[in-house]
Amino acid sequence: MSPRPIDAIANFVAGVIVRRPRVLIAALACSTLLAALVLAKHTTFDSDILNLLPPGELSVQGLRDYERGFAQSNELAFVLVWPEGAGTTDEHEEFRETFAARLLEQPWVLRVLSAQPLAGGDGGREIVVPLLLNLPPEEFQAALKKLDPLTMETRIARLAADVAAGSPQALFELENDPLGLGASALKPLWESMKVNRAFDLTSPDGLLHIVPCITRQTDSSPDGCKALMREVHAFVGGFGDETNPRILVTGRAAYVDEISTSMERDIKLTSVVSLFAVVGLFWLGFRRLWPLVGIAVLLVVSAVLATAFGGLLFGSLNVVAIGFCSILFGLGDDFSLLICQRYYHAADGGLNRHQAIAQALKLAGPGIFWVALTTAAGFLALCFAGSPGFRQLGALVAIGVLLATGIMLLMLPLFLHGKRPPTARDTAFLDFARHCHSQPLPLLGLGALLGLLGLILSLAPWRPLQFDLTPASLEPTRTPAAQALALMMSGFPDTFEPVIAVIQNPRPANLAAL
Repeated sequence: MSPRPIDAIANFVAGVIVRRPRVLIAALACSTLLAALVLAKHTTFDSDILNLLPPGELSVQGLRDYERGFAQSNELAFVLVWPEGAGTTDEHEEFRETFAARLLEQPWVLRVLSAQPLAGGDGGREIVVPLLLNLPPEEFQAALKKLDPLTMETRIARLAADVAAGSPQALFELENDPLGLGASALKPLWESMKVNRAFDLTSPDGLLHIVPCITRQTDSSPDGCKALMREVHAFVGGFGDETNPRILVTGRAAYVDEISTSMERDIKLTSVVSLFAVVGLFWLGFRRLWPLVGIAVLLVVSAVLATAFGGLLFGSLNVVAIGFCSILFGLGDDFSLLICQRYYHAADGGLNRHQAIAQALKLAGPGIFWVALTTAAGFLALCFAGSPGFRQLGALVAIGVLLATGIMLLMLPLFLHGKRPPTARDTAFLDFARHCHSQPLPLLGLGALLGLLGLILSLAPWRPLQFDLTPASLEPTRTPAAQALALMMSGFPDTFEPVIAVIQNPRPANLAAL
C-alpha cells in the first residue's frame, strides 16, 4: 500500500528538520532581520483616535474637513485650576497674566491669548460711556481703577509687547480699547446676551482660567508632538510652587503624545504578560527548558513578521490593531502544545527523533492547519468593518495565525529532543479521563448547571448588559490632556459643546437655505 500524502509530507519535513537544522535557522533569522528592516524603514504607527472611526460617515468626514480647514493642529490650551477658597480673584488674574507673559517668552510659542477679545467690530465705542455710567457701584469703582497712571502704563506696555510678538487680539485691544474701559462697560451686556460664553477665559466661580496659545510646531507626527510636549512639560514644571494653581494642558499635540504613549505602553504590557502566561503554562505542563525557549522565540518572530506584512499592506498601522499579539500568542501556544504532546507521546513509545517528529506532524499538523484556516477566515470578516483600525486588526490576526502555523510546524521540532517519562501527575490525569469516560453524567450535570447559571445571570433584569458605543470610549480617560479637556467642558459648557456645520463648496443659495 502506497503511503498517504500526509505521511509523505510529514516524513519529508521531519527529514529536513533533522538533517538541515542550520538551513532552517538561517532562513528564520534572515526573515526576521528583513521584517525588522521593513518595520524600521517603511512602517509607521498611527495613534489618532479619529482614524478608528468609519471614514464613510458624513459626521466623520465633516470633522476631518473642520480639523483640516479650520482647526489649528498647533494650538494648546493651558488650564489653571485653583482649589476652593485659594486666593482672591485679583491674585488669580495676576498669576494668569504672569503665566501668559512667561509663556510668550518661550521659543516654541508663537502667540498667546491672555484675555477675552471684545465683541463687535469697533468695540461698541458709541455705547461705552452710557454702559459705563450704568454699572453697579462696585463694578464702576473697579473700572475707575483702570485709570490709575501706573495701571494704564502697565497695560499699554503689555499690549505693545503682545503686538510686537504678533498677537492680533492685542492689536485689536490697543486700537479699540487701550484702557480696558470698553471691556468693563460691555461685560454686563455680554452676560445678559450670553455672548461672552464663546470667548470667556475664566469660569463663573473664578477658579478655572484658560490660557490658549499658538505654538511654532510644524511636525504634527507623534514624534513631533512628543518633542513639543517635552518642552511644554519642562515649562510647566517651573511653576511647581505649592501656592500656585494646578496647571494642565490639552490640545492635539498633548492628546497625540499621551494617547500614543498610553497605547504603546498598554500593548507592550499585554503582549509581555500574554507571552509569559503562555510559556508559563507550557512549563507547568512539560517542564522542558529548550521547547519553552523555542516557543517564546517563535511567537515573537511570528508577531514581528505579521507586523511587517501589515506595514507593507497598510503603510500606517493603528496602534490598537497591534493588540493582535495577545491573540496570536494564545493560538500559537495552543499549536505548540499539540505538537509537543504528540512528539513526546511518540518518543515515549520507542520511536527515534525523526520518526517521532514525523508522527507529531502527521497527527497534529492537519488539525492545526484547519484551526488556523478557520480562525483566519473568522478574523478576516473584520475587513468588512467600517473602522480602519478593526480592519487592520482582522488582517493582522489572520496573517499572524497563518505565519505562526507554518513556523510552529517547521521550526518548533528543532527544539524537541529526548523523551518525557510519565509522572504521577500524568497518571492522575489519565485516571480522571478514564473516570469521565466511564461515568460522564456527573460532569455533564455540572456543566449544564453552570451553563444555566450563566444564562440566568446574563438575562437578569437587575444588571442588564450594556454596550458603550461612543467614540470617547476608545480614548484613555485618565490622561492629563483628557482631564484638562473634561474640566474645560464642565466649566465652559456653552463653549466646548457646539454644533458645527461644515459646508463643502458653499454657494449663496446653500448659505441662504441654511
